[in-house]
Amino acid sequence: MKKTAGARLGPYEIVAPIGAGAMGEVYRARDSRLGRDVAIKLLPDVYALDHERRARFEREAQLLAALNHPHIATLFGLEDSDTPALVMELVEGPTLADRIAHGPVAVTEVVAIAGQLAAALDAAHERGIIHRDLKPANIKLTADGSIKVLDFGLAKAVAGPGSTPPDIEHAPTVSGVATAAGSVLGTTAYMSLEQSRGQPVDKRTDIWAYGCVLFELLTGRRAFSGATVSDTLAAILTADPPWPSLPRDTPPALERLLRRCLEKDPKKRLRDIGDAFHDAPVSMERPATRVGPTMVAASTAAVVGAALAAVLFIRDGRTAPVADAGLALNLMFATRLTDYGASEAFSAISPDGRAFVFVSDHGGTPDIWLRQITGGEPVRLSNDPAPESDLIYSPDGESVHFTRADADGNSIWQIGALGGRPRRLVTGGRAPAPSPDGRRLAFLIPGRSNAQDLVVRPLDGSDSRVVTSDLAGGTPRPSWSGDGRQLAYVRAGLFAPSNLFVIDLETGRERQVTNFTRGIEGVSSNQWLPDNRHLVVSYIPFPRQLGPAEIGILNVETGSIARVTTAFQRTLTSLSVSPDGTRMLATSTESQREVWRIPARGPEPPARLWGPRGDPMWIFPTRNGRTLLYNGSTSGSRNLWLGPLDSPGDARQITFVPGDAIAHSALSPDGTRVAFVSTATGNADIWVQNVDGTGLRQLTDDAFPESWPVWSPDGLSIVYTSLRNIQETWRIPAAGGPGEKLFDGFFRGDWQSQPDGSGTWMVTSNGQDRVRLLDPERREVVWEVRVPSSSLSLPMFSPDGRSFSLAFQAGRDRDTIGVFDATSGERRSAIELPFRVFFRAGWVDNGSAFVVNRNAGTSHIVLFDRFWSSPVDHADEKTSLRRQ
Repeated sequence: MKKTAGARLGPYEIVAPIGAGAMGEVYRARDSRLGRDVAIKLLPDVYALDHERRARFEREAQLLAALNHPHIATLFGLEDSDTPALVMELVEGPTLADRIAHGPVAVTEVVAIAGQLAAALDAAHERGIIHRDLKPANIKLTADGSIKVLDFGLAKAVAGPGSTPPDIEHAPTVSGVATAAGSVLGTTAYMSLEQSRGQPVDKRTDIWAYGCVLFELLTGRRAFSGATVSDTLAAILTADPPWPSLPRDTPPALERLLRRCLEKDPKKRLRDIGDAFHDAPVSMERPATRVGPTMVAASTAAVVGAALAAVLFIRDGRTAPVADAGLALNLMFATRLTDYGASEAFSAISPDGRAFVFVSDHGGTPDIWLRQITGGEPVRLSNDPAPESDLIYSPDGESVHFTRADADGNSIWQIGALGGRPRRLVTGGRAPAPSPDGRRLAFLIPGRSNAQDLVVRPLDGSDSRVVTSDLAGGTPRPSWSGDGRQLAYVRAGLFAPSNLFVIDLETGRERQVTNFTRGIEGVSSNQWLPDNRHLVVSYIPFPRQLGPAEIGILNVETGSIARVTTAFQRTLTSLSVSPDGTRMLATSTESQREVWRIPARGPEPPARLWGPRGDPMWIFPTRNGRTLLYNGSTSGSRNLWLGPLDSPGDARQITFVPGDAIAHSALSPDGTRVAFVSTATGNADIWVQNVDGTGLRQLTDDAFPESWPVWSPDGLSIVYTSLRNIQETWRIPAAGGPGEKLFDGFFRGDWQSQPDGSGTWMVTSNGQDRVRLLDPERREVVWEVRVPSSSLSLPMFSPDGRSFSLAFQAGRDRDTIGVFDATSGERRSAIELPFRVFFRAGWVDNGSAFVVNRNAGTSHIVLFDRFWSSPVDHADEKTSLRRQ
């Protein structure tokens, strides 16, 4: 039954029709309860009359609603009324069919789409869900350049035994009983041979359609077509795709992948979409006719695992054309170098590009190891319980500089390239960067108000000088230009944009190169390329909480970034480039979080409450310890969820902000309201709402990023950190109104009534190694104590306010929860844990236990080979190819 604008379907008001097909009519609708737009799909009237089919559909819908992936449109639920209706995520943007209507799509763009589509199919297939109707019209292109697959699994959901489907001739989607073995269900041009025959299908039918979609993107024409539906079915059964129509610059590996996907015999077809990018050899041959300095071949990027979907260039809003950037990238390919059953990170490539060092804990402690790029067993260079990081070779390749963090804090050390006794170079420094001539060392040291200063020190013992100040505490390593005249570094802050700056060391002139303006997004690690005009950067192109960092090429003259990778679950950081630019290493990292209950005393062991599904993080328990607030990704975009601690399956989503924009949060003392940080408007601001989803209100709206909101004990105000020129602690009325500054310095902690009832106090960490107690009424610091290795932890008061908990690192993959006296700051007891804790240890069960985020990460080293060649060399290669 058609709906008109203004018609209601439960809490949903129809706004306008979107489209229609054999599976039903689709409308844009407004959710009056949650204040968001959704897509409503009304199923054909036959489902209201067929009780068996309707029940089967409801079971399938429950399964589909549990499917969570950033490249799959989310199914929110089923509205059970006179006409069954699916409530789905509303995905704006054109479809791939719209894109193809304008002609073939560039190879590099196809590679990006191919990776995202493979990742979506792989996630669904792992849960036993098959699309069955994959086609360009069911794939949307979003504003950020990514894709979303629509109608996932609905083909199965609407196919009920004993039902009477529409006529098979009703194109484009056909559905009809073909044989006793099954039904023909799908879109003719994208049907596998077994699907067109009505035979039972499995995930290989999606792989066939995947190949059809990629073929059409590359060529602008369908792999199988005919004047009629019958002709198209005949082509699927008997004909081959028109392979000569593939673009001449199609990488051979991509063509091999297409041929395996479009094998008519499902036994010969690619069996698992997860192997799509493992299928071809890592090295990709260059077609003899391929020329041009801006052509980049797609690597078989899933060799890198989930880190990359493809190696490519794509253009977004702040990306200059590759040719304009003067780039000369060769046929780059990516390879995973390490897999030792542990975490490997902080790699550095030797000046000759043949060897690399890295930090790995597979030997028991996080130490420095050496290995050849081509393989072989790694050699251990250091053996110390203190963790090492920030590895970098000296320009002559004779030694390695690194940061070591011990009980006294960070220091910069040096060790021989083949091992030996390390020696300390700088006490209190970190992130060393030797100059290209080996005569100077740039590094970071603590500055004022938890900031960092960038220092250059001659290695001949003469005086060092501060180059620039007030960099964020987690600032990545600075990078020298090849001529030794400039240093590149990053200015950032928590929830602030991260912009790259360059300073001329002779004139002292500092200039901002990039112009990211939205919280979260921006540059992290960076390395100069040989032409002194470009840097390779690890960066986050969009302001997404926990969004993966990708790799791009930054033009220091224009500030434009050409995006080189498309990353999904994993993030790419710690870049190291060989002096000639031909090889680059990166650390590929993925985190996984769980919720655990930790007894405060007695023999009871720790117990896992919630698994990693939905990636629960930034947890906050209610004061009574029965309910948990957390930030999760179950619905596809990070939002806040609330649920009983003993029943994670009953958690419910309480915010509905798109774009992974929700961050830190806290519940009011009575548990009825939530305060949280949102970057939805571009800046990190404090918002509040009721836990039932009503009363959403923005409290702060200024140019300064805010973080870590916490409610006052009476629920009337909220304290938070404002990242101004220096970090400041501010308070604002929970009902709205102007805020006021309370203290200088960072606030990351808790606010509780004093046990004697004389007032309130706050406990906060400084984000590094100190904790202090504050009296907000008197604006006084009561005491401050040093707690090393507690940089990620937030102190939390016990229910009676007499103690507070604080987690800190105790060793390799081990943390300690300390219980401290709130009056003095002295530690009274400690609980050793066999894992790392993520931020808070919240009190539950009347103070007899804690609830924590267990944080487990995996990382490995990735090699990008043939990464860069000079424009001159590439021009010579071009001339040579033309002569062939």
